[in-house]
Amino acid sequence: MTLKHVIFSSIFTENFLLWSEDGYFDKASIFKPTLHIWSLSIEEQFYIFWPLIITLLVKKKCEVKGILIFILVSFLVNIYDISNHPAAAYYSPLGRSWELMVGSLFSVIYTDIKNKNTNFKGNSALAVSGLVLVILSIFLIPTQKYFPGFSAIPVVLGSALIILYGENTIVSRILSMRKVVYVGLISYPLYLVHWPLMSFSSIIIGHESNKANAICLVISFVLAMLIYVIVEKPISKQKLSISYSLFTVMVVIPISSFMLMGTPSRINQIKLATETEWTFLKNNHKEFGLNEFNNNGTGIYTINGNGSETYLFLGDSHVANIAEYIYGQAHDMKNAPSIILAAGGGCIPVPNVYTDDKRRDSCWDMRKTVLEKIKQGNIQNVVIGGAWYMYFYSKKDYFYADGKGRYSINSREGKDLALDSIMETIKQLTAAGKNVYFIKDAPYIIDVTPGIYKVRLQPILSYNDHENINIKIDKEQVSFISLLAQKAQQAGAKIINIYDKVCKDEKCKLKVDGEYVYADPGHFNPSWLRKNKDVLSDIHL
Repeated sequence: MTLKHVIFSSIFTENFLLWSEDGYFDKASIFKPTLHIWSLSIEEQFYIFWPLIITLLVKKKCEVKGILIFILVSFLVNIYDISNHPAAAYYSPLGRSWELMVGSLFSVIYTDIKNKNTNFKGNSALAVSGLVLVILSIFLIPTQKYFPGFSAIPVVLGSALIILYGENTIVSRILSMRKVVYVGLISYPLYLVHWPLMSFSSIIIGHESNKANAICLVISFVLAMLIYVIVEKPISKQKLSISYSLFTVMVVIPISSFMLMGTPSRINQIKLATETEWTFLKNNHKEFGLNEFNNNGTGIYTINGNGSETYLFLGDSHVANIAEYIYGQAHDMKNAPSIILAAGGGCIPVPNVYTDDKRRDSCWDMRKTVLEKIKQGNIQNVVIGGAWYMYFYSKKDYFYADGKGRYSINSREGKDLALDSIMETIKQLTAAGKNVYFIKDAPYIIDVTPGIYKVRLQPILSYNDHENINIKIDKEQVSFISLLAQKAQQAGAKIINIYDKVCKDEKCKLKVDGEYVYADPGHFNPSWLRKNKDVLSDIHL
């Protein structure tokens, strides 16, 4: 969490900041303790403009029609954004306001019904239908790939039906139970505290944990009850008054903190990565023939050498991670080969394997173009690399598709089909006289994060800046990476062994001479890599 997130949250614009950060280079949402404020931000932004719009509609005597038009426009914006700008679909007030407008519409309808029929007592069938829709949404929404859009209609409509028709029905009796009402009373403090607790626990552990989240949820309920009893209830019983001294303190403290840039950060005591796997290519993309660097880093980066050889590297961000070494090695050669590096974030270099993630849409044309170029062109050397373990075990959204069906590569059938696909590609290329190299990739270390963030969150622990730290890798990953390299070798590829340069006996280097080996769970720290080029010594141009 940065000071920037705190500031944007405090002025209810966190949604705009999160929107601007979305992309391949954004860190996981679980590591942002103020992320949950995005919804409150949209709500406050809505309340600024909506009363003015309603006032105009009332003057024109077209409240219902006017609100319906605004709902339709906002919903259509949301549908458009889902396909074209997923981050905007989630964080933009223009595309999310329809959900709040539905509540406004039903409020107008309810008032109209009450004015015409003072004995209105609700409708049990409609109220129960609304409750069923809300309950179903709990199970349906997590399975939807595109949200909110049509996926949000059941929960929005269900909530509106309960509010409009729930009075004096079985639904109202259920929701009026003392324990249910109490949960409603503490819901706001519960909303405020639950996410920061889960976020900080995940930062300490390094990944999301169901057990940790369950514990955090229990703690959240306890804190919410305390906040309600100690803070909310006493304030609600007091008369409203303006305390100029309190207001002054509230203004002076945050301004002073901002001017002083907060308290000194303990995390500065260690050498964190200041670059990403894409820094080198991003800073030099024009030199490599690209006019612009897109959000996913996808592109074909080329440098023409004066030698007769050509090396083509095909892969994802893990190939991008070693780009500086590759170009540096070529630059120092007398008869330098031409280098073509085709890479992009999440661009798995396996034919017929895809993901529905819109950020990766540019990958597949690039992969197809490059593979055809290899087969048809004068390219003698092909190097294939990727985050193999992450795709086949950690990520859940990649699948093999060949016209006959669609199979998750996390399943046995999908995994076999995907492995057969890459091995068949290697066989075809070697049969065509190409020198094929397969990168035995560095490990995917999901627990790399705590080693970095615990320094800030556990100040009572001592850390030696020059301490060497190793981390144990699970046997499943060790076995899979070895099996993959063995299969590639049997298919005719030569192995570029990066894995064994940083790992031995299921233990991998995490911190060497005070500097972290990794920038994140899957990528080397570029600064460390420059000082330890022997890790890439199997790459011979």
